[in-house]
Amino acid sequence: FYNKLEDEINDCYYSGFPNATFFLYRKMIENLLLEILRNKFSGREELWWKKEGDFNQAHSLSQLIKNLYEQRKDFDPLIQKYIEQAYPLLKKIRDIVNPTAHNIYEYFNSIVDLKQFKIEYLSQLIISILDDTQKK
Repeated sequence: FYNKLEDEINDCYYSGFPNATFFLYRKMIENLLLEILRNKFSGREELWWKKEGDFNQAHSLSQLIKNLYEQRKDFDPLIQKYIEQAYPLLKKIRDIVNPTAHNIYEYFNSIVDLKQFKIEYLSQLIISILDDTQKK
């Protein structure tokens, strides 16, 4: 799943579509965080899943970021460091994407606008965290 999504994100990026790139990337990050929390805390479903009567769904990106950061002490020290490095970048993505996702008048003008999010660096941090949760 992630390889196909990564290919689509890269296609959007190299085709010069910054908004599509950013929104797909945000969705990938959201799913990776969900998977990290599910892998690491399999017995604590409330960290990634919310149940409201008959309606169940994954937590929002904001809540997933918050839950990962708050649970960082349950990870090995190196992974804690990765989470602490990823946290401000994740918050920046959340802070930008939440208002723009609901307002078609706010958008990125070029791929250069995406550099502020350090997508490649953040992706490597998130993948390292995910890899750690899959080892155990």
